[in-house]
Amino acid sequence: MICCFLSGSTLVCAQKPYLIKLQGYVTDSLTHKPLAFSTIQIYDSRDSIFYTGAISDTLGYYSFSEITVFPFYMVFSYVGYEQKIVILDSTTKKNIDLGYVLLKQNTNELKEIKIVGNSHYIMNVDRSIYRPDSADLSNSVTSLDLFQRIPELKVDKISKSISIIGKPTMILINGNMQQGIDVNTINPQDIEKVEIINNPSSRYSSEYEGVINIIMKKELTSGFTALVNLDYQISKKNESLLMLQYATKKARFFGNYYFNYWSIPVSNSTDRIQYETNATTRYKSQYSLNNKKEFAHTGKFGVDYYPTDRTYINFIAQINSDKRNDLANFMSEQQTDNSDIYLLNSEQTFKGNFLFQNYSLYFKKEINSLGKQLNSDINFYLMNSENNTEYSDTYFFPDTNILHRSQMDIGNKKSVNYHLDYFHPFSERSRFETGLQYYYQDFRNKIDQDGLTSAFKYTEHKPTYYIDYYTEIKKYNIRAGIRYEFSGRNVDDSIFNSSVLLPAFRLSRKLGNHIVSLNYNKRSYYPSIWQLSPEVTMIDSANYSSGNPYLSAQLNNVYEINYRFRKGNNVISSTVYHILSKNVIRNVYSLDGGVLVRKPYNASKRKVYGFKTTGSFQIGEDLELQPFFDLFIDEYSYQENKSDLFTWEIEFSLDYYTPIGIYVGFEFGYTNEILQPQGYIKNAPQINTIYIQKSLFKGNGSVMLSYQNLFKNITTTYVSENLFDQESSLTISNAGFLVRFSYWFAKGKKIEDKRRPEYFEQDIK
Repeated sequence: MICCFLSGSTLVCAQKPYLIKLQGYVTDSLTHKPLAFSTIQIYDSRDSIFYTGAISDTLGYYSFSEITVFPFYMVFSYVGYEQKIVILDSTTKKNIDLGYVLLKQNTNELKEIKIVGNSHYIMNVDRSIYRPDSADLSNSVTSLDLFQRIPELKVDKISKSISIIGKPTMILINGNMQQGIDVNTINPQDIEKVEIINNPSSRYSSEYEGVINIIMKKELTSGFTALVNLDYQISKKNESLLMLQYATKKARFFGNYYFNYWSIPVSNSTDRIQYETNATTRYKSQYSLNNKKEFAHTGKFGVDYYPTDRTYINFIAQINSDKRNDLANFMSEQQTDNSDIYLLNSEQTFKGNFLFQNYSLYFKKEINSLGKQLNSDINFYLMNSENNTEYSDTYFFPDTNILHRSQMDIGNKKSVNYHLDYFHPFSERSRFETGLQYYYQDFRNKIDQDGLTSAFKYTEHKPTYYIDYYTEIKKYNIRAGIRYEFSGRNVDDSIFNSSVLLPAFRLSRKLGNHIVSLNYNKRSYYPSIWQLSPEVTMIDSANYSSGNPYLSAQLNNVYEINYRFRKGNNVISSTVYHILSKNVIRNVYSLDGGVLVRKPYNASKRKVYGFKTTGSFQIGEDLELQPFFDLFIDEYSYQENKSDLFTWEIEFSLDYYTPIGIYVGFEFGYTNEILQPQGYIKNAPQINTIYIQKSLFKGNGSVMLSYQNLFKNITTTYVSENLFDQESSLTISNAGFLVRFSYWFAKGKKIEDKRRPEYFEQDIK
């Protein structure tokens, strides 16, 4: 029967020599959801010889160009679905859009591809996929409103950011890395789906334990689009955003402007007892920063250009200016046994200026119709900073004495960040990823203290190679990869080289609503440039702080057994983990001639044994609870000493959605004692925010009233050494009412979207 149809197709279509373009989508016949990485094959109808093939993308989309064989038939296949043959009718068109090809599930394999819970949420072995439905979109003015409805995601309403609960998270847009992106600028109506990846590829920096991949719709609003977002907290902060975009068929031009103002009081108290051979010294100090002013202006602009359906080019520039003007008061007293008390009162004026410039060029090319891709990106970064602190010290004993001192800190950095990535899918069951990343930075730091000048020069070359392979063998999902990082550093004309291999492995199995995974990976964490700078800051005559230019990367070996379960709108993810760390970067305190010096070191080795669990629970139709618990035993080996501590971290949020477009909620967090090489840190419980939000303008706008940080943010650090004991308490008074207003405006038709990557840096001190 097939041969008869093919013969008929041959006679009817013989006059057609070729097609310029053939495209379409592959979807599920029941849910109409895209089937990513489906296999599409084209055969010559005359002899059934294979001609070419393709793999659909994450949206189920595929395309062929310049098909010279005619007539032909197409075979569509996907794991767990029945194969489908499509024979084209006679046509004189040079471009054919087949629309949606629907595949039926194979009932014999239904358990392996079962959609868990609601049809807009799928839990796979390597990721969870969430597709917003009409109800979600109608109640979401900004993307944060939409993300808040996704199980496994934590939405920080203060910083307007998202993350996987309990994990340092990288944000992707259509698979491209985004650093420093404001997800609040994404129109929720333009989001096709959100992928939550708990065990990411070696392509991404190993400091990230999870990835959120936001997939945009193929069709977005052309013409003119605008977003206005205003945050105002009385006398403490003002954050405003204006986003403008204009799109045509082949290009999109965009520009964002951010304005930020902060004035948040900070105080710090210190109480230290120093043990000497024949005497004991008591030192106490109080630092108060009640007159803090910081202004930041950020402009971002660029263009997207896509000449063909397989080629995409983007240029983007971002310029950020940050100015600070702080006036603080510092008081200290020092007494040895029963001797006189030495008193100091110091007024400190800090003026800082930071200028950051990022310029990025991105190129993406689909090599052929099999889904192979080559991506390339280069980013240029410039940072210039100037920090000037003036001290007016008044000593009251034994004689009143006024001393003026100053410190000028000038920092300049330039860097280049280049990425080349290649993706090769073999089938819907296996794929291969590899790539090269090269990072270069040049940092110069000049310090002038009362006319005494010192300079610091630091350069680094860091090439990185990675390779990952994914496959499925007898219902087991396997990922194996390795990442090689080399660091060549020049510290004041002294050369230091180091290299590290970062392997990764995952074995997963899905059993109905349950997924069990065994994971191992090695991760690296690198110090910031300000931790490397050897600048010495004299807080007063008894307290110094400094950086350390000889820090190495911290390395963590992570072993995990993970279990995930979903039923309806309820999700549970639990992990038993063990972490072995070396070269742990921590601040170390030491006494030098009666002066306490704080300096970062690769201080110790660390072992952690823990259990953490997170979930999202739908209580009725309108109430949602998201808890997170992390219980672990922490152990440090520092010099000749070992210390251990059993501790925990708790977070949870509660949201209530009303039928009239209002929702209310709150967030709570508490971290018990956190072990350090020389002591521990303790945080006070914190209600991060209580809020109520109402949609406006038929869903195009919203207003939120919230109270931020109900309690003061207090962090107490305890340090114990052979020669001293110290307790320091840092208090950030950022509580207060906040009003947030958001409004979207869009006018135009729909066009195909491409999203740009951003490898942006920002070295705030």
